[in-house]
Amino acid sequence: MGHNVVREIVEERKKNGPYKTMADFLSRLAPTKERTAVINKKSLESLIRAGAFDKLAPRTDLLEQLESLLEFSRQAQKTRNFGQTSLFGEETTICNNHLLFSNNHNGRKLHSDEIQWEKELLGMYISDHPLAQHQDFLKGKIVKIKDLSKQSRIAKVKIAGVITKITKFITKSGKPMLFVTLEDLTGRIETLVFAGLLERNPIIWQEGKIILLTGKLTDRDEEQIKILCDEAEELKTQ
Repeated sequence: MGHNVVREIVEERKKNGPYKTMADFLSRLAPTKERTAVINKKSLESLIRAGAFDKLAPRTDLLEQLESLLEFSRQAQKTRNFGQTSLFGEETTICNNHLLFSNNHNGRKLHSDEIQWEKELLGMYISDHPLAQHQDFLKGKIVKIKDLSKQSRIAKVKIAGVITKITKFITKSGKPMLFVTLEDLTGRIETLVFAGLLERNPIIWQEGKIILLTGKLTDRDEEQIKILCDEAEELKTQ
């Protein structure tokens, strides 16, 4: 979503106050003679997936009604162009959509795919972290990433985290290996996955997967420590 869209949304909110409902949001940002379209399908979908309307309605419900919301926006534009004072007096199916006027969504526990949407769109987890649901199970069994620098370089460590980045390399012997970035609630670290382990368990090495990993620390890279992975297993989403 472009900076111009964000600027228009923020400026309108500063000028006329918070957006009270989806109908309020879409009406206030409808195109006018002085202003071209602010919200299109892509930008509205991105805002929903990123959680911008979580206080108004559930993300999945809004996505299911995306076309209806866009049609309301188009009708709001026509209303402005013809100088009518209100769109809500019309007896239309669009205006009867309860999501347009919902403004008291207390929230619920987000699904794993909804949490991942935030990561993809914002570059970080905001509402929740995928690892949070496993904290009771992991308590006392792992080392937090932020504490790895305190560990002995000759001892094995066990950590848990979400795979946020994977880079594949081919070694001189022609075998594949991976550089995998893991993130927990305290930080992130890069781990090296060699061909043997990759061949034994190739399915778990995907971005967004939550894994429990055992390996040795290495500081051959002077800038930061890494983990040489010995074992790994997936932690299933509950």
